[in-house]
Amino acid sequence: MLVTAPADAEAERLPILLDAGLAEDAALRDELTLRLPDRPIAIARPGDTAPPEFLWVGAESPAVGAFELQVITSDGRLYRRTVELPADADAARVTAGAVANLVEGIERQSITPDQTEVPVPVLEPPAKPETREVVAESETEPRAREVAAEPDAATRGEPTTPDSPHLHLTFGAALPLGLGPPGLPGIVAAGGSGGAAWAGPRGLLLGGRIRGLGWSADDLSMGRVRVWARAGYVWTRRRWSVEAAGGPTVEPLWTSAVVRAPNGARRSSVPLVGLAASAGPRWRTWGRPGGVSLWVALEVELSGSAEARRDLGVLLVRDSATDRALLRAGGLEVTPTLSLELRLPASRARSARSIPGR
Repeated sequence: MLVTAPADAEAERLPILLDAGLAEDAALRDELTLRLPDRPIAIARPGDTAPPEFLWVGAESPAVGAFELQVITSDGRLYRRTVELPADADAARVTAGAVANLVEGIERQSITPDQTEVPVPVLEPPAKPETREVVAESETEPRAREVAAEPDAATRGEPTTPDSPHLHLTFGAALPLGLGPPGLPGIVAAGGSGGAAWAGPRGLLLGGRIRGLGWSADDLSMGRVRVWARAGYVWTRRRWSVEAAGGPTVEPLWTSAVVRAPNGARRSSVPLVGLAASAGPRWRTWGRPGGVSLWVALEVELSGSAEARRDLGVLLVRDSATDRALLRAGGLEVTPTLSLELRLPASRARSARSIPGR
């Protein structure tokens, strides 16, 4: 009976440990990254600390024009495949495709191992390094041993995974809901927003957004444009991300008719000033980690604002004849926002600027 596992089960996407011979091929590593996204790919070195579960990948050449691919799981299951390599074929692409197909078959449990309880190469103890004694010129000085220093991860070519700086461009739709007194609860406006933010290597987020809103009632309309300076934190894990930020706001507004105060005097319009904070998850729909990617974001924003005048308060526009509330701006508002977020790696922009001219 064939038993398969869910294709999108993130928890079962095991990291790949490449045999040192394969890992030297940079083109192969690039092809594997395209075919096996969201999966760590490292070099398997004897004696290195290995993750709890992994797939070791190696290859031998049993005949001209073909190679034998071997995958060994961390629990000792061995899978072999002989792959034909035509003379005019791209070796890196063919090898990466064969590795991806075999890895998918193993994780779906749709193939059986060729052998079990085999030694896992990455777990074999390393050979003891040779040491050479150097005798000091003076017999009173102690002898010293020259021991080769272990290269760091960057020297060995192993992948490192620090969070790289990114530029976030966001475009979304907003639907503010009024809360609390003096009245007119529910939807008070609708519109869209756009913004940009810089996300640093430790998750620090700095940026701003501009939001335009409008609403109408009984042939009377109101427009609002808010500028929001934001600072916060963004946390990303594979396809998921969570962002939280807040900061001060300034929001000019205008109406399509003359608004008068209760005493009959014409009431001038002044900007709203206040504070806003938002938080919500994101899901990556396109792209790869560390590169250009597109995310869908769902946020909930809580804001409080008032007119920038001596008597702070909510602007509530009423019909002079019926005293019915028509439009509202300011006070407490909660705003669900659905957005698209484009993330651009800052390192790519820096590398483009560093190319010297001819």
